[in-house]
Amino acid sequence: MLIFNADKNKKIQMAIESTGIDQDKLRFTFIVDTGKVQYGFPCMFNEGRVEVDIPPLAEIINDLEPGTYTARLDVTGDDKYYLNPFNESIEIKQSPSIKKVTIDEDLSENIKIAISSLIEVKEVKDVLEKTGIDAIFDK
Repeated sequence: MLIFNADKNKKIQMAIESTGIDQDKLRFTFIVDTGKVQYGFPCMFNEGRVEVDIPPLAEIINDLEPGTYTARLDVTGDDKYYLNPFNESIEIKQSPSIKKVTIDEDLSENIKIAISSLIEVKEVKDVLEKTGIDAIFDK
């Protein structure tokens, strides 16, 4: 099974043997089938090798979900369609990512105040515990 990272290019190479066909007339297309839509990527064919560069699928397929999909290699030439020399499942994975989070200045000020208040309450509780005084706090 081929594994694709949804956010990265994928280069695939395959050896193809053909007989009785003028290889210069063959055209290859790598197809990714999502079950709803089929996406085709033209291939280069040179000296019995097929090569395809697939851009990041997340940039092409809207709402791409990680999972298992079907892929195949279509071969055409001389106005004919030939059997698929490649037809199997592929796994598409999502890259792990970390995004920068910005904090609004007003929000950061509120956080400082809240933390400061918690520290003050804790300090008061510590002093009361040391002196043996009982108190009820609602914070």
